[in-house]
Amino acid sequence: MPPEAVDTRKTLKELATALRGLHQALVKVTRSEYERGSEPVNGPVELLQLLTTHPYFAWLHPLSALMVEVDEVLDKEPIPPARMQAILTQLRSLLSQSGDTPSDFCARYLDAIHRDPAAVIAHSAVRRLIAP
Repeated sequence: MPPEAVDTRKTLKELATALRGLHQALVKVTRSEYERGSEPVNGPVELLQLLTTHPYFAWLHPLSALMVEVDEVLDKEPIPPARMQAILTQLRSLLSQSGDTPSDFCARYLDAIHRDPAAVIAHSAVRRLIAP
């Protein structure tokens, strides 16, 4: 395997790990908000059901989909540099406010990282990996 392919795979694995940490922090924040306005979530099965079907958690779906995409690319050999760049571009766009009105994801994301230290740390880990 050429050295650049090894570096790309290593970076993508690090990114997958960082995205899981970010997703976990965002789920925790969203779950806490949901429980304050509703009733407690009774275990991981109920949380998974809420994550996949409840409108309150729908804002997380773009990040979840991107995480799946990263995992799928990691299963392939080799990883085309253009594919890696497309993932980085998509992630930068998702995590950044563009225009006057942020997307639902971006608005909720920015709110979460301003209120939760774990989300800030996870955000920093991802940002370090996707910096241009």
